[in-house]
Amino acid sequence: MPLRAPSVRASLAIGNRAMEIPWNGSIPEESEMAWFGAGLLLLIAVAGFVLVRERDITSQTISLSFYGLLLALMFFFFRAPDVSLSQITVGALALPLMMMLALSRMKVHSAANNKEQSDDGDSHE
Repeated sequence: MPLRAPSVRASLAIGNRAMEIPWNGSIPEESEMAWFGAGLLLLIAVAGFVLVRERDITSQTISLSFYGLLLALMFFFFRAPDVSLSQITVGALALPLMMMLALSRMKVHSAANNKEQSDDGDSHE
């Protein structure tokens, strides 16, 4: 005879009313969760490979943001929601944003330096 999860009733208090919510203990099968975890880890490995092989720095920064979101999902799946929230903040938002700002600043300075060099070259002729 297979074991069954006991029937549980949780009470939810909203304002001055209480509501009972029945829960039959239906938890996804362990094999389903294992397949999801394995698929997630495989997706992270593929995304990491694509991130490293990317040549364009802007595309690489966007890929880094996607990779950060995948890592946050992995941390959440493995029951570390605090680490997951930190990863979303730092790895998926702050780091790619700082990289994009630095790249735009480098392009502006590079364009200004090229213009100065071309102006200097024209004045000596």
